[in-house]
Amino acid sequence: NLRPFLPTLNRKQWLEDIDYLKIELPKHHAHPFLYLNQNHFYNAIEILKNRLDSLNDQQIALEICKIVSMVKDGHTQVISLPFNLPPLLESRLFPLRIFHYSAGIYVTTGGRDNIDLSAMKILKINDSKIEDVIKRVNEYVPGENEYYKMQWSFPYLLNVQLLKHLGVIEDESKAEFTFISKTGTVVKRTLEPILSPLYLKWYRSTRYLDDLSGRNRLNENYWYDYSDSSKTLYIQINQVADQKGGATLKEFAEKLTKHIERNEIDKTVVDVRNCNGGDNSKMKPLLKFLSNAIVNQRGKLFALIGRQTFSAGISFLAAMERNTSIILVGEPAGSGPNQCGDVQTFVLPHSQLFLQVSSKFHQQGFYQDKSLTIEPSLKVNYTRQLENKMDQGLELIYSYAANQEANVLSLDTATLDHYTGRFSYDTDKIMIIEKSNGNLTYKIADYQSFGSGSLYPISSTAFSTTNSQLSFQFLDFENNKFNKIEFRWNTETDILLRLSNFYQSPVEMIRQNQIDKALDTYSKAKLAGIHLAATTETELNALGYQYMSQDNFEVAEKIFKTNCLLFPFSGNAWDSLAEVWLRKGDSEKAKLYYKKSLELNPDNEQAREAIKQIENNL
Repeated sequence: NLRPFLPTLNRKQWLEDIDYLKIELPKHHAHPFLYLNQNHFYNAIEILKNRLDSLNDQQIALEICKIVSMVKDGHTQVISLPFNLPPLLESRLFPLRIFHYSAGIYVTTGGRDNIDLSAMKILKINDSKIEDVIKRVNEYVPGENEYYKMQWSFPYLLNVQLLKHLGVIEDESKAEFTFISKTGTVVKRTLEPILSPLYLKWYRSTRYLDDLSGRNRLNENYWYDYSDSSKTLYIQINQVADQKGGATLKEFAEKLTKHIERNEIDKTVVDVRNCNGGDNSKMKPLLKFLSNAIVNQRGKLFALIGRQTFSAGISFLAAMERNTSIILVGEPAGSGPNQCGDVQTFVLPHSQLFLQVSSKFHQQGFYQDKSLTIEPSLKVNYTRQLENKMDQGLELIYSYAANQEANVLSLDTATLDHYTGRFSYDTDKIMIIEKSNGNLTYKIADYQSFGSGSLYPISSTAFSTTNSQLSFQFLDFENNKFNKIEFRWNTETDILLRLSNFYQSPVEMIRQNQIDKALDTYSKAKLAGIHLAATTETELNALGYQYMSQDNFEVAEKIFKTNCLLFPFSGNAWDSLAEVWLRKGDSEKAKLYYKKSLELNPDNEQAREAIKQIENNL
């Protein structure tokens, strides 16, 4: 049931759609200008409006895709239901399954009709070099970085309509591809495209070809094995979600704990190269397991990461980095630690182009970190593995010696008090440095622990940490205390200040029942342009329900109302505000807020049912 693309629109209708996009995308997105210069976005909008007379409907839609991709967010894109492809008329793709290796793009399979092309490298499409095609096509592909696009650009790179729009091909019914075999033989082949539903069915049935581990167990959300010879525990996490019909993640973590108690462990490897989704709330048992002293040793705990590590996979990866001594191995990940997700949707009124947009900001790293990826400490440039099934990432880990870890100095225990204390981190979080068994530890926390580890002195002021991406430089020594920390996370640097004894974070205010003061602090942060993490929304929502359970509706209303101010596009925040008004007996206000929640989240059946009951009772 392939839906026709679009009716023919006139210039006025396209202008209205583009203006609608201009308003609605920034309004719905949790942090639209996190990685995008605001002026660049609005300039691109105006450029497209000025080009309308020279473009047909299909080309305008493609240029809208290009504008949306500027946000640098793999969750935010124009999608053509139900195929998750660019919104093209009878979208068709050339029937190749491809993979980007370090040496170029290779055919992993040509399917039944072109099986002889398997393992060949693509050189050209018609007269265009494949490198030039990739560069031009990637401007239309959503995603934070080139590694994410290496994995997910295939429906754009092989799409006949986009290739024609870019001038790579002229005839949408065929194209000549040039390949080179492993023996150096150049092969030219004219290929005909197939409809996208047929392509995607075949693509999904062969997804194991993207598994760099070569294990072909992608249908399992998680599994592990153990090598007696190398004493290596290998854990593969493909989704941060419970396995349907199998052990839960909590039960899986418990099984892993029993295993390490019964077996000698030299190395532990967590493979998240295929982990591109799931539920962030499910990862706590795994983090608890990885914090076990048997596993969490410098030089003995590793994560395999890569282009498909994304979304909840990034959340899990960043949490491992923050809380363990893990060493990252592989390719750069599919996004940076601070990412947006939890999509909402809206439709352009005339063209009916369907957009999904990230509604929540997930702060997984240093709050000012704008890195577009998480870099490995040990990088792997994957080569074509079609004949040699060796896992290059795992081989690098096997060859890694724990004694490669840098030696650290010892500090006089009498001086440890110079470093201890509370330091600023962000609006919600405080970093606490404490003494522990003659050493220093740090903990970053808001409502719950965000990150923790040990400090390893390199000099009297410079420290490395458990996290290989994080280091401290203590500054401004006065009155037997260091009053500043130069905090380095990846490539980002900031100064953290020692907090006075009188400072209270909003979290501490709430714990001391100073609710109004905490809410006022949050509101001022919002007005100052600070983007609060999605965890704050969750915690405030839970706090509101705590007061509502005590029939303290006035305080609950204040909390929910502030949450709606802080997170105006959260359907859940408005749903909670509606519920407290319903409990207070104001059905009209409850109905108003339930409608707002439903507008933001059309799948909120609870809100739909509540509206129906309110209307029946009027």
